[in-house]
Amino acid sequence: SNPYHNSMHGADVLMSSHLFLTKHNLLQRLTHIELLAALLGALIHDFNHPGTTNAHEIKAQSPRAILFSDSSILERHHLASSFELLRAMRAEGYDLLGGLSAGDFATLRSLIIEIVLATDLANHFKFVSRLQAISTAKGNAQALKRATASSGPGPNGELHDVKLSKYLTKLLRHKALEHGVQVDIEGWALVEDVLRWANSMERNAAMQRGEVGASTVNWMERDVRDMVALNDKRRFELREEERGLQIRATRKHTMQLPGVTASARDSEATRDSEADIGSR
Repeated sequence: SNPYHNSMHGADVLMSSHLFLTKHNLLQRLTHIELLAALLGALIHDFNHPGTTNAHEIKAQSPRAILFSDSSILERHHLASSFELLRAMRAEGYDLLGGLSAGDFATLRSLIIEIVLATDLANHFKFVSRLQAISTAKGNAQALKRATASSGPGPNGELHDVKLSKYLTKLLRHKALEHGVQVDIEGWALVEDVLRWANSMERNAAMQRGEVGASTVNWMERDVRDMVALNDKRRFELREEERGLQIRATRKHTMQLPGVTASARDSEATRDSEADIGSR
């Protein structure tokens, strides 16, 4: 029933996390438990979302804020709701993780807790900046190899550093979220998609306002109309730039054809020069 933080959002982030894992060749660097934690964490990170923010929960002194002492309130709520659902399913005979040993389940639970708590936006930019530093560092592959070489073989025979893998697993969630935001807002998405996203977020905000009448946290970086106008303007600029390049390429090819006179080439060059001046 939540307009934005619903099952579709969970599936979207799950797919983005899987894409990130496969695209960056991380399937071979993480254990099966860590991979399962990354994907389950992506799926349940917003489970049973009330449609509010941590700031709103604290300001309203909601039961959740009191229960979790104003610390990563929604993230802890998502975790508690998810593990309670797993417990209820197990009691009904549907033990999703029944094949895991007690030790593996404890590791999985610990990793999922780390991953979901890391999605608190209070920590978001810290993790994103660290991931960007890793991705842009020279000799990344060599650095990772050196970092794992001293830890011995993992359960599948691969060299593996548990600490490093835990750290990367947490970063995966943030990169997936960051990627989703860029595609939906800052990238050149279809206008209809932008408006659909904005509408769902506004409905979320309306739920928040309706609960206690508190002022709504601004969900968007820019006004929707400005965002759409910027989107259209950039599309037009890109089309014009592409058209100009095509015209110049055609003229250049024409001037190089046999039989084209020198005066014709000079005329084309003059027009190109005038076009350059006029575009500045």
